[in-house]
Amino acid sequence: MKLDPNVDDKGVTVLTVDEGPVSIEGVRAGHVLATNSQGFWLQGYAPMEWLYWNKEFGYAPQSNILTGPVIINKDNADKWAELVRGVFGDKAYDEQNTW
Repeated sequence: MKLDPNVDDKGVTVLTVDEGPVSIEGVRAGHVLATNSQGFWLQGYAPMEWLYWNKEFGYAPQSNILTGPVIINKDNADKWAELVRGVFGDKAYDEQNTW
């Protein structure tokens, strides 16, 4: 479509949600301005940590725990691609990348 993903007057700005391969590779290819991560590693790890601390020591969280969002853009997309590829594996990552 020859449209520019930046916020400007050239047609369209594309933002998406999730740190999946399609979103990250869209950012890396310049088709998507940015996406976000909801902090999936913290959503799994932090509750288990707090459950352990509660059972063993009686500790309880004193406030909400921020697990995201994290903005993924051209400045950090390469690092995110490496992280997510490690979670999905090469085959699944490449199969989901439809760009």
